[in-house]
This record gives sequence, structure tokens and C-alpha cells, in this order.
Amino acid sequence: MANWKSNPCPKCGGSLFLDIDETGYFDHCLQCGYTRCRSMQTCPQCGAVMEYTNSAYHCLNCEGVEIR
Repeated sequence: MANWKSNPCPKCGGSLFLDIDETGYFDHCLQCGYTRCRSMQTCPQCGAVMEYTNSAYHCLNCEGVEIR
């Protein structure tokens, strides 16, 4: 399963897609090969590990905090 993301790659500015394998979710850039683990995204307000649902990360501690 892969979902294209509108966010550009932080390394080259290319297109990222969100993919999943046995280790969890990760971003992958087809242009430069950059990868970033997304399974352990932390909340910018409280630092708790966020949950990935509905194409976005949601903090279980802070209501309304969402990262796409």
C-alpha cells in the first residue's frame, strides 16, 4: 500500500510516498532514494508517540494535534 504525499522530499524536493512494510510506516522518495521512518512520529506539543490513522498522525494526549 502506498499513498502519495504532497509534501516535498526534504533532501531533493521530489515526490514522497508513504509506504508500509513489516517494520512499519516510512516515507520514500523515488527521485533520490531518501527514506524516513514514520512509525515513531512524536507530538510537537507533548512529545508522546502519535498514532497514524486516516492518512495523518494524531496525538492521543493532545486533542486537535494532527500531522499530515
